[in-house]
Amino acid sequence: MKKILTYITYTLGLVVALFVTGCSDAPEEITEVDYDRLFSVHEDNMTVNVINRTTLRLTWSEINGAEAYVIELFADDENMNFEGTASRTVETEYQSPLLIEGLQGETTYSGRIKAVASDIADSKWVEFSFKTDAENIFNSLSSETLGATFVTLSWSPEIGGTDLSTITLIATESNQSIIHTITSSEMVAGEVTIDGLTGFTTYTATMLSEDGTRTRGLLTFTTNYDGISVAPGESIKDAITGASDGDIIALLPGEHEVNTSIDIDKSISLISATTTGEKPVIYGISFNLLNSSHITINNLVLNGNGDSRLFLIPDKDIRFGDITLEGCELTNYTSQIIYNNYASSVNSITIEDCMVYNMDGTGGDMIDFRNGPCYTITVTNSTFANIPGGRDFIRMDNNNSATLGNGGTTVIENCTFYKCFSGGTDFASGYGIFYLRYSGNSVRFTKNIIANTSATFARNANTNVVNATNNNIFETEYITTTQLPGSLELDPEFVDPDNNNLSVRNETLFYGGYGDPRWTVSLEDND
Repeated sequence: MKKILTYITYTLGLVVALFVTGCSDAPEEITEVDYDRLFSVHEDNMTVNVINRTTLRLTWSEINGAEAYVIELFADDENMNFEGTASRTVETEYQSPLLIEGLQGETTYSGRIKAVASDIADSKWVEFSFKTDAENIFNSLSSETLGATFVTLSWSPEIGGTDLSTITLIATESNQSIIHTITSSEMVAGEVTIDGLTGFTTYTATMLSEDGTRTRGLLTFTTNYDGISVAPGESIKDAITGASDGDIIALLPGEHEVNTSIDIDKSISLISATTTGEKPVIYGISFNLLNSSHITINNLVLNGNGDSRLFLIPDKDIRFGDITLEGCELTNYTSQIIYNNYASSVNSITIEDCMVYNMDGTGGDMIDFRNGPCYTITVTNSTFANIPGGRDFIRMDNNNSATLGNGGTTVIENCTFYKCFSGGTDFASGYGIFYLRYSGNSVRFTKNIIANTSATFARNANTNVVNATNNNIFETEYITTTQLPGSLELDPEFVDPDNNNLSVRNETLFYGGYGDPRWTVSLEDND
């Protein structure tokens, strides 16, 4: 044992001696490394997005020592061969994001980027690819350019040039199709007027390139209504009372004072007479839903003027049909959108492309069914903002189960919720997005943003959530990723949410298509 210990001690001493000797001969400390070329842009720090149909938005991390960056784009280069002359070459100092506008529509591009400087070799190219959307050079329509039977389509002649051939109008409600060949004088003017359209009909206009292979313009519009109309100062109630089943009542632009409830005992549509410009505003209107009828409200501002609710089931044994709200604004109602405290039913509620804001909400749930059910609820592409006193978003009590059985669906998709349903935090009797007290209703909740609320998600164990994916929650006191697995928890960076501007500045949510699409039109405009 003593020999072994002596050997170990000798060996360690030899190693220490060698180490000290080695250190005395060590070279000077290395403080920098010279490379013969610039580093390349790192793919993991680069994003490639197409915005506004034909604009490339490119971001990357700055390269140390680079004086500029060269970006080359090659059109119709699906295999990324990078042959011939680039369709577009941009040399720029560091600016991220970089916008490259005016690219060719419906085209697959291969691209590459490198860093350059005057005193060192260029970096290696880093490659990427993307595809632009169909181009749209059409200008927006106005009350002067759209009527009941005609449309005037315009564009910038400098952008359109002579690479144009035809404009085709196709009606979605019928088989009507109109093909107009663009003349040389119309190309110079950048304007075409097409007659022979049908009133209150949706058309899609498609402008093709000279060779007919690419879309240069794409626009969907609805012609103005040319039937029964109500001007400000005339009685909406009298118009509805005197209408026949299935009639359309069209409101001319301006302010309409109602301040009363109107019985709906027939199928009726209440719409804006014009599809462009400001929406007509109705003050103090509410509806009593009766019998087997339907109601559609389109493109109107509904200001409750302190009234309790928009729709009311006033009696038992009512079997109402379909309720549709499209392109509307709802504000200044004190309690809810609809209230049913009777053993009556509604076939469906559809809310599409609507803004619901600045409602007190105290004492009511937004969609409130205490006894009879609503079989189908669909809420898409809509915003609910600044309803702090509101209780649950959707309530259906278990009294509905005998009528509904195992049927019923609720779909909430691409909606934005801000400062809603926070009327209390006592969840034994408090508030949430859903208060569905029976399991027969299947809930789908996807691509939504919920922000700044003390509501919970589902405050009853019987809420049957079959899909709640790809959502974002932020500053939600009780809604967690446990309730909504897979949710992001990002700050949407709303522009001015307390004044109902919920434009999204967070790039992940913006490009991921979260929330109401009205707030993700242009990221650059949100700055």
